[in-house]
Amino acid sequence: MKKVLKVVMATALIMSVTPTMLVPYAAVQQVPVRAETEADGSSMTSAQKIAPISVSTGDSRETAAGASSGTTTEQKAESKETIAAKAESAEAAKSTEAAAEKSTTAAAQKKTAAQVESPSMAEESSAASAKSSAASSQPASGKKTESEIVSAAAKSDYDNIAISQVSGYVNVRSAANTSSSVVGKLYNNAAADIVGKVNGEDGEWYQIKSGNVNGYTKAEYFITGSEAAKKASQIGTNVAKVSVSTKLNLRSEANTTSTVLDSLDPGSEYEVVGEDNGFYKIQVDNDLTGYVSKDYITLSTRFKTALTNSEDQKAADSAAKREQAAKAAISTLNDAHEESRAAETSAAAETTKAEAGTAAETKSSSKSTVSGPGSKKSTSSVGEKVASATRSAIVAYAKQFLGNPYVYGGTSLTEGCDCSGFTQQIYKHFGITTGRSSRDQAEKGQDVDIDNIQPGDLLFYSNGNSINHVAMYIGNGQIIHSSTPKSGIKISSYDYRTPVKAVTFLKK
Repeated sequence: MKKVLKVVMATALIMSVTPTMLVPYAAVQQVPVRAETEADGSSMTSAQKIAPISVSTGDSRETAAGASSGTTTEQKAESKETIAAKAESAEAAKSTEAAAEKSTTAAAQKKTAAQVESPSMAEESSAASAKSSAASSQPASGKKTESEIVSAAAKSDYDNIAISQVSGYVNVRSAANTSSSVVGKLYNNAAADIVGKVNGEDGEWYQIKSGNVNGYTKAEYFITGSEAAKKASQIGTNVAKVSVSTKLNLRSEANTTSTVLDSLDPGSEYEVVGEDNGFYKIQVDNDLTGYVSKDYITLSTRFKTALTNSEDQKAADSAAKREQAAKAAISTLNDAHEESRAAETSAAAETTKAEAGTAAETKSSSKSTVSGPGSKKSTSSVGEKVASATRSAIVAYAKQFLGNPYVYGGTSLTEGCDCSGFTQQIYKHFGITTGRSSRDQAEKGQDVDIDNIQPGDLLFYSNGNSINHVAMYIGNGQIIHSSTPKSGIKISSYDYRTPVKAVTFLKK
């Protein structure tokens, strides 16, 4: 049973949209959500590997289907030049935004009355070319714009849409009977197109298409019609991506004159939780929500779908590899500690021997131990090995919990934690005390330059007034953090928000 639960956790992760935004299933193409991309460029699943939890509720404990991933490259510290370049790019983008904002008044005078009623965000990105870039940017194949989604909603009655309601998963078979071969799996709250309805073994079966899976499943495992429409608004996800090449201002209100809370990264995706007056309301993470203009956003809608046998196996394999990587990293750390203790014992023995000799012998012994087994040079080398192994082990251990739920105020790595609860518990496993809140951790850690951060260090983000979110840097420009109730623990770009501080609780 435990093995089955682990496999259950290896399904596709789809975040829910707010119930106020009904997401018509028929408006989008069914595709399994792509997993977070690891630093080495391989696809990664956010499968939970420590104490698997029941997924019958269909929440963010479900995990993304993806290829297996490694841990070596992503644990390497990003070069100073790369981080510095990113920081300079962010600063340049801010300067460009400021210059563009000054030109807004002149540009507004040229707009028609209809254009003014739907304010653009020319001042929110870089110069006039940014707006042109946004206008020419079209959603990727299979993705729909907001207007297309609204239009489709009027046409769709969900009669040919099925959403699975199961505990664990249900098999999709090649024919309408339980003796036929299994071609895939549908986990809870997955969506499917009903291709046909047939009388099969023990009653009605649906012929379905879901993701890359085509086959048959008993009708009793699905809801359709109005029930499916209601459920779709909860399990579908509207995802916003900045459609211009520069940072985009996140505003406190749905206008271009309100306070700038932060800037959004063009390469990152954000949850859409509402809309107002030509703006999308964006939940960046659980600690930051604001508004961006629709003019500079590409919107896509996603649903969880069935997994083929190979996709399901890849997800399980990926989760198993992360668990194995954590065990190997911790074993390496234990070996480094043993070597360190041995070096310290050897150094102490050399010191005792020197003190027991004559003054001349002591002087000679002191000189001879400078480059010997118990010398400072040797001990220092071992210490560096321990520090490096500690960083690698902390990052590998943290990744085991990808996909586990976000819970405000929580400190459980399996049942749910918030951003600072996550970092606190990861460090606690290695005997390191950090403090509970993100502000506590920012104050108690040793300050480091953001362009000099190393894997295992902490990055902090603010709402403009004070620090309100913390994440762990894992190398190659990426962080791991407990983000939102919809996405849970995930990997993001380190500058998906603008980091304001970095600290370390580890030896440099």
